[in-house]
Formats: sequence, structure tokens, C-alpha cells
Amino acid sequence: VYDKETPDRWSNVAKAVGGGKTAEEVKRHYEKLVHDIMY
Repeated sequence: VYDKETPDRWSNVAKAVGGGKTAEEVKRHYEKLVHDIMY
């Protein structure tokens, strides 16, 4: 788990997830999931 304050957080998450996703793709997917659970 990477805290919000972790440097290169999304790059680290993308590496952990695998599948060739970029940091930006992983962040965008995360934001969509957060939106889904809020509404």
C-alpha cells in the first residue's frame, strides 16, 4: 500500500499492478472507482 504522500505513488502502483499500465492510466482508473463508490 502506498500512502498519498509516497513519492512516485502512481508509478509504484502501476508496477505492482502490472499489465503494462502507465502511472496516469492507473491513477485515472482509481479516480473512476472512487467516483463510482461515492455516487
